[in-house]
Amino acid sequence: MNQAVLENYIKEGFSTYKIAIAENCSQTNVRYWLKKYGLHTRKNQAEACLICNSPLSGNQTKFCSRKCHNQSGNARHQNYECQQKRGLKRKLDLIGLRGSKCEICGYSKNLAALQFHHLDPNIKESQMDMRKLSNSKWEWCLNELDKCQVLCSNCHAETHFPHLSLEIVGADFDH
Repeated sequence: MNQAVLENYIKEGFSTYKIAIAENCSQTNVRYWLKKYGLHTRKNQAEACLICNSPLSGNQTKFCSRKCHNQSGNARHQNYECQQKRGLKRKLDLIGLRGSKCEICGYSKNLAALQFHHLDPNIKESQMDMRKLSNSKWEWCLNELDKCQVLCSNCHAETHFPHLSLEIVGADFDH
């Protein structure tokens, strides 16, 4: 396909679909030649960098530099609000894989009261708190869930501190 012909189509505002029809070929073929010549249809090309408004040149379609590209990704994915939402969603999904309730008493009213208890602390890689859940790969979360039990905060405390039961502690202080 001729570069000058493609450039004319782009100037006229043709999409890859319209170019394919005009040239009697597939859109895949049109995209191949556009990429080969470093051309972009208007739909895929911004006039200026989306972050700093610098003019774009060459093969640049949205960002003028790697720095601006990274800022765009960071703004959408690495802010505190997004981390909170991602962590909460992952906790909800992981607890859902275990029945959405405490595995000892069946409590299921409040997500904040459900916790992950590692059955063997020696093979625990890390705590499964919101921050770790939001910033880890899903595969890591699933792998760590296999080592855990979902417990409500009361059952979790009783599992870790059985010696502090009120019956036992209260008996020690009776006169």
